[in-house]
Amino acid sequence: ATGLNSSGTAIAPFLGESFGLSAKPLFLAVDTSGGFWLSDNDNTIAHISASSVANPSGQLLSHPDCCFNSHGVATDVQGNVWVANYLNSSISEVGPDGTILINQQVVDGNAATPYSAAIDAAQNVWFTDLDGDSILEVAGASATKPGTELSPSAGVHGHGGFGLDAGISEPYGLAPDRSGNLWVSNEGANTVTMFFG
Repeated sequence: ATGLNSSGTAIAPFLGESFGLSAKPLFLAVDTSGGFWLSDNDNTIAHISASSVANPSGQLLSHPDCCFNSHGVATDVQGNVWVANYLNSSISEVGPDGTILINQQVVDGNAATPYSAAIDAAQNVWFTDLDGDSILEVAGASATKPGTELSPSAGVHGHGGFGLDAGISEPYGLAPDRSGNLWVSNEGANTVTMFFG
């Protein structure tokens, strides 16, 4: 990972290497204090502080061994990070100090492949299920239960229908907007789907 300032100049290059991590960085998410979490293509994630004069490359805050093939990460207002564990069908929630709060299988069992993560303004956590052609939701950032797939009864409407019938195909990325809608990139269908509300 490389940190850039507002003019595009590198101020914190090669962060994974500088902390001696055998990182294959995939996703990152900024935390509430300007630092960030970095996911790795193994069973770890790294929490790195914001850059400072004393530590221009930041400081390694924690490196918990919590996940398996960690991909998408997203931070909530409490400073916790949520992790999509791609290859073992699970999601994790980790505290700012590296304490593992949740490490749980998703409801689909081994069919689910959580890939990316996002948190909306209501602090609901969303995950794409890459191979299951669906999205998962954990209601509330303090939830202690696994995600549940959206269904037609959820009242969430996207292009092509409701819920799981909304034309989702190999969803790689997702992002909530300021109006509370959720946008999903569907690599398999060459489309972008917006879920209303």
